[in-house]
Amino acid sequence: MKAFDKYFLCCFLVLCFAGHCNAQNARQNRRRQKVENVTNDTLKTMTHTVPIKAAPQHIQKNPKVKISNADEALYLELETFTNAKMNNVKCVFSPLVVIKPFIRFYDKLDIGITTTQMVQNYTSENMSTITHDMYAYAKLRASGGNYSIRAGNFSVLNYAAQFAKSMPINNFFINSMYFKSGHYYPRAIIAGFSNTEMGIHIGYAEEDTKGMQFTGNGAVVIASEIFIEDSFKGGALMTIGKENTVIDLQMSWTPNPNNALLLELSNIGDQAGFHGTYRHNFVKGNINIFVNGFKQLGDGIAGGSLGLGHKKSGAYAAIGATKHDPMNKMNPDEKFVPYAEFGIVHGFYPISKNR
Repeated sequence: MKAFDKYFLCCFLVLCFAGHCNAQNARQNRRRQKVENVTNDTLKTMTHTVPIKAAPQHIQKNPKVKISNADEALYLELETFTNAKMNNVKCVFSPLVVIKPFIRFYDKLDIGITTTQMVQNYTSENMSTITHDMYAYAKLRASGGNYSIRAGNFSVLNYAAQFAKSMPINNFFINSMYFKSGHYYPRAIIAGFSNTEMGIHIGYAEEDTKGMQFTGNGAVVIASEIFIEDSFKGGALMTIGKENTVIDLQMSWTPNPNNALLLELSNIGDQAGFHGTYRHNFVKGNINIFVNGFKQLGDGIAGGSLGLGHKKSGAYAAIGATKHDPMNKMNPDEKFVPYAEFGIVHGFYPISKNR
């Protein structure tokens, strides 16, 4: 064979094998791509795709019946302060106890009782007990929202309670007891519905009779709320009695974690009052500064305060002035009297919720 023919045959064989190798590599690449595109629940062979049954994962289910534990059913808080004026110094000790056991069925229905008790010497010289609330309730969680019914002594709307640590304790007592913030009903039965956008409550309440007996001489209660994300909520409460109607309006706005605002118009239709609280957190949220102002219509209680608080310890210091301060028994008809107040509001059980 001539040399030229040998070279030609050699080049021809190289091209043939190269073409065969390229075709084989292309087929392997296509097979590899198909295998990579297979989902985790299938097995890909050269000719078939076979589904694989994944082993069932063990998901811990909620118990059919759950009874609240101690951390869920008990809350203890220390509240104490000293309020000093030119002509009067008052030291108040007022520990707070919340007892709220419940039974939960199928993680849907809660049935329980709640009571909030305070032993204090604010309203008298000697220690006495104040019952803030005591009621039984049932709450049903559904896909569209929560349905509830409460019976006993309670408040339907009480945004001020969430700002209790953003005002001097003396201001909180005045707002709750004399401005009727939160409007606690001694006896009421009220049903409601709420979801992430709104809430509605309707029922019947009595305020003038003693004990737990309903006499029929009460009022219709209607309350509505609106929620905007997690930053804003506003509520209106109407107590429609035979002789008059009392309206309460509340608004809470938290535009960011470091700022919060509370505005209240309470007891409209009787002796109306206004109360506002602003809080600002700084130093990584450990220190807060708060401002409070309140005024009853007519020649009622009025005042304001400026304070500084420490979140972890609950300690605070505030200065302010009050007119017709119910604590100032020595001169109840005075004009604005300045004061300084030092106190502690610190929850100490359960520990996990107060760190």
